Amino acid sequence: MRLASQVSVICTLSCCGLLSACRAAEDGASPSTARVVTVRDSAGIRILESNGTPTELDSRPSPFLLDSIPEVSIGEESGEELYLLHRVYDAERLADGRILIGNSGSHEVRVYSASGEHLKNIGRKGSGPGEFGEYATVRMLRSGDTLLLDDTEAQRVHVLAPTLEITGTRPFRTAPGVTRPFLRGAFADGTWLGASFESGRLNGPPGQIIRATYALLHYSADGEFMDSIGAFPSQPRVVNEIPGGGSHFPFIPLTVPQVEATRGDSVVVMRGTAPELEVYDQSGLLVQLVRWPRERIRSADVYPAFKESRLRELETELNMSVRARYTALYEKDLPIPEYAPLYMGMIVDDARRVWLERYRDDNAQPRIWEVIDTDGAWLGTVTLPPRWALYRAGTDYVLGRALDTLGVLRVQVYRMQQAMP
Repeated sequence: MRLASQVSVICTLSCCGLLSACRAAEDGASPSTARVVTVRDSAGIRILESNGTPTELDSRPSPFLLDSIPEVSIGEESGEELYLLHRVYDAERLADGRILIGNSGSHEVRVYSASGEHLKNIGRKGSGPGEFGEYATVRMLRSGDTLLLDDTEAQRVHVLAPTLEITGTRPFRTAPGVTRPFLRGAFADGTWLGASFESGRLNGPPGQIIRATYALLHYSADGEFMDSIGAFPSQPRVVNEIPGGGSHFPFIPLTVPQVEATRGDSVVVMRGTAPELEVYDQSGLLVQLVRWPRERIRSADVYPAFKESRLRELETELNMSVRARYTALYEKDLPIPEYAPLYMGMIVDDARRVWLERYRDDNAQPRIWEVIDTDGAWLGTVTLPPRWALYRAGTDYVLGRALDTLGVLRVQVYRMQQAMP
């Protein structure tokens, strides 16, 4: 197991600028048009760094143009049950345009035509093959020409063939030191990326800070543990008393959530408050760093808006008890970090570009995603509607979940085309 913290990488901005200019001259381009600096240090780590200031990068036109209205929208406020969505955390679009929705509230995957008509359901509640557990969060991951359906609570994975039939159920096999592994991704060779919490128990006296770590793990396509890719810190939590009795364990506000995704046979990880991607191979070797300029955000500048937004989301009668918990939490003297997260989500699109969701302190704000090319170049931003969660990005579409102010879920497809250079 090899960790990024075990590798020392030094690349000064002046050195990078000089290399950029030399490389541009060799390529017949001006330094201002050279997008990436490539450096290799003594440890063999490839460093890709975009040129320009944050202002210059933000002034670039979007790399993709999206239609103003969705091409397909599935989900209704009332009506036929098959179009009422509940607890949707993932969706997938097949090559022929059919849409699969992980409707965790009904313990199934629902299949719709390319135009949004319901076709069939896959799975049901239960503990047998092809069934989803009581608290399953149904997510789908591509693995070659099949899909993996994650049954997290039951610690197993269902294999969905191109015929949309479940052809097998694979339980996660644990290994020494590995507890309750769950699926995080699929590699190009058909093996899996799993994760498991290694330390940190959800208990303790009020005010105690709980610091946990979790491991990224490499599994075979049959669910057999193969190797540990690395151990990483999780977001710290605090033991918070509930008014009237009891405790809950929320994350410390504005702490950085680590995000990761598989890309081919590697793992892309982002952690900390610096604009940097770490790329690991399946053995846990750090092979690449991708960097670009971005101004860090001071937590003191956004924490008031953060608290106001979170409490406003809990103003409904159904959430009043939860609101009371967080009101009490925000009145405490918490160890808020000096800097807020820059990003809060990651996906890898069909062309293996990395999309990063920029931090926002209010769910009513548009969702801004930064796109980084396969050569490490920062391409630009794509703006999606408020309350719109991005699940997939293809070559000519984006697929995600919309949530309106009444709490109605809809899975939508927007057409997308590449902007002219």
